[in-house]
Amino acid sequence: MSWYFQNKNQIDSALLIITNMSTKEDFLKIKNEFMSVEGIKDVKYYPSKRIQVLYDNGKITLQHLTMILDKTGYKYVKRACRNCMK
Repeated sequence: MSWYFQNKNQIDSALLIITNMSTKEDFLKIKNEFMSVEGIKDVKYYPSKRIQVLYDNGKITLQHLTMILDKTGYKYVKRACRNCMK
């Protein structure tokens, strides 16, 4: 088993940097769009334009998350590191 192996149907998290998310209203729009998709469990806000998305990796993938962001018009730059949340 390799270090990147993932079990299906487990809750996973993605920390994302959204470059054009500048207000709390922007975050609420993004959160509402994510929460309307089956498999998304929670969306949390962090400073410096970061969000954390908790999702069921058996129902949705990281690629789906970026497609949802493209649909809303917000730009996803990269996945943030867990140590950047301080």
